[in-house]
Amino acid sequence: NERAASDASDDDDDARRRSIENVDRPRPTAWVLGGQAVPLNDDAPLAIKFGMGTTSTAKTPAAMLKRKAEEREAKIREDWRVAALDPSEVRRERFEARCAEVGIDPEKERVRAFCLKAMEHKYARVFILTLIVVSACLLAPQCDKDWPKEGSSAETALAVVDYFFTAAFAAEMAAKVTAYTALSGPRAYLKDGWNALDGFIVAMSLLTVALSSAGGGLGGNLKVFRVLRVLRPLRVIKNVPSLKLVIDATLVSLPSIMTVCALGLVTF
Repeated sequence: NERAASDASDDDDDARRRSIENVDRPRPTAWVLGGQAVPLNDDAPLAIKFGMGTTSTAKTPAAMLKRKAEEREAKIREDWRVAALDPSEVRRERFEARCAEVGIDPEKERVRAFCLKAMEHKYARVFILTLIVVSACLLAPQCDKDWPKEGSSAETALAVVDYFFTAAFAAEMAAKVTAYTALSGPRAYLKDGWNALDGFIVAMSLLTVALSSAGGGLGGNLKVFRVLRVLRPLRVIKNVPSLKLVIDATLVSLPSIMTVCALGLVTF
């Protein structure tokens, strides 16, 4: 009797365990903005870090996690593929992709392709940035109204250096316009606000050189355009990605900042 009772008890425990296992368990949830719980798929991947500053088109957290996982897997596969290639082949593929983005056919438009490759080379960027910094530093001593004296060797040297900087910046602008086109290309030079600012500064520098070299009273009276050289340091923003990112973010958020300031003035 005791054995039968024990067997019956074991059968009851097994039945109770099976009944518990068969009960529908609550699906995992994820808290989203506003504190609303949205059900996720049971086969959703593990937690993935979300990037800041991006707008997602996914409707549910499960879709966002799935998209992030697919992007991560695609990047891993691409890294494996690139690691198996020759470095020269990788550079060639990246350059062809960049040419396609700019709208250049490397086989037919070799001049544009050469200008693009030259202007986007890291050494060319460092060289241009160095010229911008040096030219900006040379503007500081010229704030002294008593230096350099007219007709002195210092004035002549500064004029020669200014001509060199102007020629270098003009050559850079010409190469970029050749590579990107002025207005027609998908990455046209003047379609970018920072490039337009660079072009304006270079154009004013060329105008200053032309008017300074002109004879008679006309050239002397119009030398006031030389003041526009103080805009040259602004070109540093375009050539330093981190600084450019900060300025772009500030400009984008400026309307909201002005709204908050106006609200503060009205409130206080």
